[in-house]
Amino acid sequence: MVTLAQAARALAHLPNLLLSQVLALVYLSMHVKKKILLLYPSIHPPEATPPDLLLETRTFLARSCSLTDRDVEACWDTVQDLVWQEDEIIGRVKNGSAVDSTFFAHGGVLYREFLFFCQRIDSEML
Repeated sequence: MVTLAQAARALAHLPNLLLSQVLALVYLSMHVKKKILLLYPSIHPPEATPPDLLLETRTFLARSCSLTDRDVEACWDTVQDLVWQEDEIIGRVKNGSAVDSTFFAHGGVLYREFLFFCQRIDSEML
């Protein structure tokens, strides 16, 4: 996995690149992994990170993240393994249900509203 320091060094030549743009690219790329694979020949192993993004995917990510094609390529070179071989931490936020599970498992009880919500749900189910 890439560290923040490694990513910063790899993307230093893009001084106007925002962290939010990189995060959006990672998040969106995770959600379109299957679509990315559909553009590759069927012999491409699905567990192998595509080395390059094809034009359709680069265009989608550039438009969605307000990046240039060059920026998308640089970001992909930096975060491709994070997207493709997602680790446990990124898996906790990859979609809404993962975030809900993470919240419940790691601190939802710390929030009063969440406790009241859970109690209300429990009482309605009885």
